[in-house]
Amino acid sequence: MKKLLVASDLFPAVESGDKRITIRTGYRDFDPGDIIRIENAEDSDQFVERTVFEVLKFFRACMIPRRYIKEDGFGSSIEMYDVMQNFYPDFNELSPVTIIYWSLP
Repeated sequence: MKKLLVASDLFPAVESGDKRITIRTGYRDFDPGDIIRIENAEDSDQFVERTVFEVLKFFRACMIPRRYIKEDGFGSSIEMYDVMQNFYPDFNELSPVTIIYWSLP
């Protein structure tokens, strides 16, 4: 089973089904139909299992349509770049990205 770590402040939204998308740097090996374990990054005993239903890959982060940026909780692409750099220091508008959607609980 594939695993995703989610920041502890975002985990309750994942658990409730309010958050069903994540933007990750690089090309990730996820496919529709995969069962994934989404864990609280600070407590691996807190997790949910979900089914991936869509995976989108973009050559550059600057190509991500605004809709996906908003769905992941960012107000703008600039905010996304700032937050993503907390997790991926080299992240910028030229970084390749994978967007992963999962099913409701």
